[in-house]
Amino acid sequence: MPGTSRRPPSSRVPCRVLTVVLILAILLPSVMAPSVPAQTPAVTPGLAGGYGDVLPAEREPVIAATERDISRYVMDVTVDEVAGTIGGSLAVAFVNRYGEPLDEVVFRLFPNADHYGPGGTTVASVTVDGTPTTPALSVGDTVLSVPLVGPLLPGAAVTVAMTFTTTVPLDSTGSYGILSRSSATGGWALADWYPSLAGYEAAPGPGWRRDAPFDGVDPTFGDVALYDLTLGAAGLDVIGTGSVMPTGIAGTPDGQTRIVAGPVRDLTLALGSDWRLATRTVDGTVVTYATAVNDEVAVDQVLDVVARSLAAYNDRFGAYPYRELDLVDVPLTSGTLGISWSGLIFLDGPSLAAEAGDGQFYDFLLSHEVAHQWWGNLVGGNSNDHTFIAEGLTNYTMTMEVEWSQGRPAAVAMLRTYVAPRYLALLRGTGDAVADTPYPQAPPGFGDIVYGKAALGFLAIRLEIGDDAFFAALRAFAATPSDADAGDGFRFRVAEPSDLLAAFEAASGGSLGALWARWFEQAVTTPDDVERLVTAYEAA
Repeated sequence: MPGTSRRPPSSRVPCRVLTVVLILAILLPSVMAPSVPAQTPAVTPGLAGGYGDVLPAEREPVIAATERDISRYVMDVTVDEVAGTIGGSLAVAFVNRYGEPLDEVVFRLFPNADHYGPGGTTVASVTVDGTPTTPALSVGDTVLSVPLVGPLLPGAAVTVAMTFTTTVPLDSTGSYGILSRSSATGGWALADWYPSLAGYEAAPGPGWRRDAPFDGVDPTFGDVALYDLTLGAAGLDVIGTGSVMPTGIAGTPDGQTRIVAGPVRDLTLALGSDWRLATRTVDGTVVTYATAVNDEVAVDQVLDVVARSLAAYNDRFGAYPYRELDLVDVPLTSGTLGISWSGLIFLDGPSLAAEAGDGQFYDFLLSHEVAHQWWGNLVGGNSNDHTFIAEGLTNYTMTMEVEWSQGRPAAVAMLRTYVAPRYLALLRGTGDAVADTPYPQAPPGFGDIVYGKAALGFLAIRLEIGDDAFFAALRAFAATPSDADAGDGFRFRVAEPSDLLAAFEAASGGSLGALWARWFEQAVTTPDDVERLVTAYEAA
């Protein structure tokens, strides 16, 4: 979240912002949730509130952390393969969790961005608590502002309902193909496909974020929500965020798919056919790769790395709380091989299969994408303004996973092959740049900063404060706010850079302002600094 960018053009740069049919036969206890208008799909108590794709062992802390202030989407949509559209009804029971009164609810219509060409989203019949209203479009029709009759106080709820139709462009290259239909495979990649609540930054922030979408930048920045989706997609297999409910049990009509998801920051889908499924189970989570690739070595290698990374991050950063983590082959563009969404990773399977046997590259790509399930999805942030956390922390987390699984020499090799070189090339060319720069103001080569310099900055912090404090800080940062032992964590919340700095300082008991500023807020680093840092890590 999405999304974010975590995806600069490169044939070997992982990126950040699938759900296989895992039948749930459990009806969960009813949870607190605002009511949804009668014109939206019927919902079953317990399932409508969400949490149906949360692991049983994790359900209690997840509900405790979110049930009182989480918004909920209910959608009933149909795919029209001839028209190339997906649309229907949407209702959002929005809860104001932002600590200040709101006079509007703002949605993003990302398919209206210019880089999607003939793609777009139209909206009609907008109501607030059942009363018709007239919303306003702005920022190239990518922002939909829905006015409220009076201020919505903190903790209060309002239901916004509408109908929408999204035209999905054919063979789109916009934002690496994340919203596109493939003329070659007939598959659909559906990220940012529905009207979604805009990200919000409370005072002293700007409030609702209305940034113009940039091509090549993951636009998704949003809060967690619960989702209840009924989808008609006859003849197409459905893979997406969340878990599929049994037909009939939850009142789902024949020929439709019912998905519940959340708390997650997006509901992303892939539609297709002729996928074969390969699975692993890690700590109760079913990891599934839906692929058209017939190379068993490549498929096994993908699942090996993903399963290993998921287990390692569970152990060190707190459990991945969902029943599923899914991977799916999607035709990506501009040399991008992987993009991570909530519970779902898009992969360019054929290109990845061509690299089979290159263990270091598989580690680099896949351990990175799995780490995004923590840094970007479980812990949210404005990745357009603070990309260095979403990508830099994720890229350094990847090198730590290599260290844990293969030893320090392998991690050093990863730093020297995939992390440090791109930043060193920039330093020796155009020179240094500030890592904590909003993407619209970013200089050329900024991907080398957020993937390279920022990752090295987190290594510098680790060497400064030691492993115990460093890992304790990351675990606390990724904890649920209700976890008293872990402090004020940011799981299911939106974090600022100052929050991560505070976590490091709290764990170490010292001030890190100067070191933080040197790597993330200043442009003073030299090639010698990089070499000394990697050498110190190698010798530690």
